[in-house]
Amino acid sequence: MNNQQIPMPDQPTNVIFTGVAGTGKTHRLLEIQKRYDESVDTSWDSWRVQQVSHYGWCEIVCAVLLLEDRLMTVPEMMRHPLVADKAAVNKRNENINQTLWVQLNKHAHPESVTVNSTQRSANYYFDKTQTSQWFLLDDVKDILRDRLSELLALYEGQGREYYTQKFVVSRSCLVSFHQSYGYDEFVEGIRPRINPQTGQMQYEIQQGAFLELCAKASNDPNHRYAMLIDEINRANTSQVFGELISVIEASKRAGGSTPMSVRLAYSGRPFIVPSNVDIYATMNTQDRSLVTLDTAFRRRFDFITCYPDSSVLTAVKDESGNSVNLAALMQALNQRMLTLFGAEAQLGHAYFMDINDIAQLAKRLYRQIIPQIIEYIKHGAAPSQIGTLLAQVLYGGGDNEGLSANSEGLSLLKSNLDTKSQQDSYLGVSGISGISGINSASQSTTSAILGLSSDFVSVATESAIDSTSVYFTAKPYQLLYASYLSTQEL
Repeated sequence: MNNQQIPMPDQPTNVIFTGVAGTGKTHRLLEIQKRYDESVDTSWDSWRVQQVSHYGWCEIVCAVLLLEDRLMTVPEMMRHPLVADKAAVNKRNENINQTLWVQLNKHAHPESVTVNSTQRSANYYFDKTQTSQWFLLDDVKDILRDRLSELLALYEGQGREYYTQKFVVSRSCLVSFHQSYGYDEFVEGIRPRINPQTGQMQYEIQQGAFLELCAKASNDPNHRYAMLIDEINRANTSQVFGELISVIEASKRAGGSTPMSVRLAYSGRPFIVPSNVDIYATMNTQDRSLVTLDTAFRRRFDFITCYPDSSVLTAVKDESGNSVNLAALMQALNQRMLTLFGAEAQLGHAYFMDINDIAQLAKRLYRQIIPQIIEYIKHGAAPSQIGTLLAQVLYGGGDNEGLSANSEGLSLLKSNLDTKSQQDSYLGVSGISGISGINSASQSTTSAILGLSSDFVSVATESAIDSTSVYFTAKPYQLLYASYLSTQEL
């Protein structure tokens, strides 16, 4: 692609890729994700430790008691390989016994006669004997064994059977914003969960996607991490980011020139964005239903425009070897859309990709390209102008190409559909054929454009196909860009 490539940064980076639909913005996010995620060769032990990183200390203690299936003291738990692996993940070699004590006491049965802790969680799994030997409650064993089955398999011997020499170390998180996406999903929020002991619903504060990524980045300062946001302007970004808008700037990050922390809304804990977290997003500039980014948010990002890229397009040939130049087709349509409606009306190259034959081209024109053009015309023109403007977009005309509408080209969509309802159904407007103000010349053009040739429709919809149809040859489609190419040669 001719869009410039973004190098792997060595400083905090916030970038938004903008452009019309189909210009490869999401594709760029996925390519960026590959650079942050890493496929590595590793040993069995390293791989097992990596999997342990996904579990909290309470789950680790539960897994140890399930694996041993006996009474255990805290010193005995500390010597277990699973606890050692968890400590290695967290880069800790001190106070592990204290961590285990906290989890055991916190999640002890509320009616225990041997545990005196007042800091009890609503989720309880443990109890202990008078001799300080801990055990799992019988009524939670099956639930925990099912929930922790993958972790247990790593230490029961079966894990090696699923082990492969290569695995991906994920240092990215990809989310898609939408109108219902909010602060709770992105930063932190109160979410319901079912208590496995009581079956009752309870609520707890949980980290959102961005905070989870930042936690991983903080524990791994030698690598860069990426937050990837598709369609960032589909949500209310100021609401989603909340107080984080103030601290995502490079200078406000940890280690920046003016580091700044904020107090999170639900947990109340202070938070600062790590310097090794980069934010990439996409923004569709064409869809009028999207939310506008406010100035304060825009100031914190670099904007890179993604343009329609004809270099990625090829040609398709008919059975006689005649070619349809898809790059020229896109350029012709976009030049006319640009002249008539501005840059935001252009078609992205994705509309013209993965077309392997003439029938596929007809289908793409009928089902995607022409409806997209009509939809844009409808937003900026009176109903009486739609037919004329569509003719200009498809076949040229006007001062931009120095030609009147290509009369031979108009025959591509020559009307064989006479009924008003058929025409109106395609356009999505009412009473086009009877609208006043259409003069005799434009009426003829409108009639030719609004009703699609039944032969063309048959090829495009794969219904009642006549293999000898002219629409299986390159010529009708070449006419879509013929007048454009003639002006390029002048």
